[in-house]
Amino acid sequence: EIPTQIVKTIIYKAKLIQELNQDGTIDAIAYFESEYVDVAQPLKSILASQLAQIYKGYLDQQSWQIRQRTAIADEGENEDITASEKDIQQWSIEQFNNQIAELHLEAVSYAGLQKVDLSEYQYILNDAEGRTLRPTLYDLLLHRAIDYFSDTRSLIAEPIHLFHIDQIAYWAQAKAFSKMEISEAQENAYTYRAIKLFQDAVRYHLKSRNAPALVDLEVKRFKFLKQHSTLANNDDRYIKSLIALSDQYERKGGSEIALAEIARTYQREGQLIKSISLARKILKSHEGTHSAKIARNIIDQIERKDLTVEGEKVYLPEQYMLFKLNYQNTKKVFYKLIQLDEEQYELQRQGNNDELLVQLNAMEVFLQNELVLPDYKDYKNHSAEFGVPGVPLGRYVMMVSDDPSFEKNPDSGLGVVNFQVSQLGMWNRNTTEGKTSIVVVDRTSGVPLEGVEAVFSARDGRSNDWNEVG
Repeated sequence: EIPTQIVKTIIYKAKLIQELNQDGTIDAIAYFESEYVDVAQPLKSILASQLAQIYKGYLDQQSWQIRQRTAIADEGENEDITASEKDIQQWSIEQFNNQIAELHLEAVSYAGLQKVDLSEYQYILNDAEGRTLRPTLYDLLLHRAIDYFSDTRSLIAEPIHLFHIDQIAYWAQAKAFSKMEISEAQENAYTYRAIKLFQDAVRYHLKSRNAPALVDLEVKRFKFLKQHSTLANNDDRYIKSLIALSDQYERKGGSEIALAEIARTYQREGQLIKSISLARKILKSHEGTHSAKIARNIIDQIERKDLTVEGEKVYLPEQYMLFKLNYQNTKKVFYKLIQLDEEQYELQRQGNNDELLVQLNAMEVFLQNELVLPDYKDYKNHSAEFGVPGVPLGRYVMMVSDDPSFEKNPDSGLGVVNFQVSQLGMWNRNTTEGKTSIVVVDRTSGVPLEGVEAVFSARDGRSNDWNEVG
């Protein structure tokens, strides 16, 4: 049987076991290990990596229960017992992490992986640019291992400060980093293992001359250093390292990968003008690449319009009313006020958003106007208040939009707020007898009112209708 078909069959069968069996993941692990023992390379490396992922998935799903356990010494000390012969439902988090770590390290230990073209194993590839950024089986399995050892959740069971990333040399560009001497004093530390895997991969790709794959790897290394380095000013050092990386590979290829990460970082930091400027540069110079898709998403997110309106629940009759607009990338808004009768109010309470919008746009407008908003040209969220002349007693809806038709569409913002105009106010308290005392007052003076009739209603959980009670 063809090796790739063997792996595909094993992976597919394991997924079926996970989905169909009551203890699916445990049974899938036992099945994987039974197949894993006797297979040859490179299948053994693939299965080791897949098995590590299944263990990790089980650990994540059952983490709360597993954290309550302590290690079972006799099983953990006997290396001749396979996981399928152990009761992993009794394992501690340390035992899971040790097993996962061993499998990931074994998965990348076979030197022949660097000669295996990943195109033969596309069905286990989850990368948008597989052939470019993960050209060999070694790349795929190595990135999986790095992801595991870099994950802060994997470090929970590790002694604090077991390995320090405390030298500026770790931030060096690829060639210098590849020659760095790294102490093996704490070789069991996950951060140490991640750094060593990064170094092995950098050395390999310096020789392979696959510039995009190397740049992608370097971006990942700098992310790791930003998170785990004990030096000060890592955020600033991260950006500077990415800029140096993009400059170095501008002619060799792959610089757009670093530029896309810089643009995303600027966006996360709120430096939106810098971010969108860089994204537009990527889109123009690197059309058709995965980085161009990232740039397009950044531009769409930054240029997205947003518009909401806030107001009081109750206003006094014929008194000036103040509303608050929250807006982004909006220069001009239109607003309209609609008065609702009781029937319209009930329909409005029960309708869904789309139905409600159609109903509201079909109603008579009580008051309308438009506003020109301050344009800060920074793509950020801003707020502004606006006043509306007082209106008579009743129920109302305030609608705001940058589209005068007030239609719902992806390219416009729309905000709606309900309010009431009333002279009445109310407060309530719980009595010592376990009852609720309600007092209705004049909203202006605060004086309690006598002879007020009240109607109480509750929403039916099944029909969603409001029904009178009491």
